[in-house]
Amino acid sequence: MNGPIHHRLGLSNLVDGTPMTPDLVTRLVAVALAQAHTVASLLEASVLPVLLPRDRAFAQYLAQRLARGAILDEGVSGDLRAFMDVLDDRIEAGTHRYWHGDDNHVRGGYEATHREPDILPLAQARREIASLTDTVLAATTGARALRDARALLET
Repeated sequence: MNGPIHHRLGLSNLVDGTPMTPDLVTRLVAVALAQAHTVASLLEASVLPVLLPRDRAFAQYLAQRLARGAILDEGVSGDLRAFMDVLDDRIEAGTHRYWHGDDNHVRGGYEATHREPDILPLAQARREIASLTDTVLAATTGARALRDARALLET
């Protein structure tokens, strides 16, 4: 995989070893709503000022939707993934890898990475959005699993 490496919370880590109950799904939705407000605030305060002008309208649109709590609306997860792709491109463009020669190093030097200052808030936002998409996926998948299992048991 080329490009930046991102830590993903992961659906299985969110619900591993926990019985899927309506209470758990409700808690996951509550966590996702709280995370949506965090992401909306982060987009407004830290991301919009450093985005390229062509990407600002999409980020503003997402921030407004998330601030309203519209995380379960159709298309939101896809929009979030698309915006993560935008952030990935910008993070990669602002991340520079280079060889730092050092005569005293056993290999003659080492690889170093430098990120432009504008990239740090984008990388933080990328992590928070990934966490939000994982939590929404856990909530919607859990709800569907409960609904499908209930329907299967009733037949």
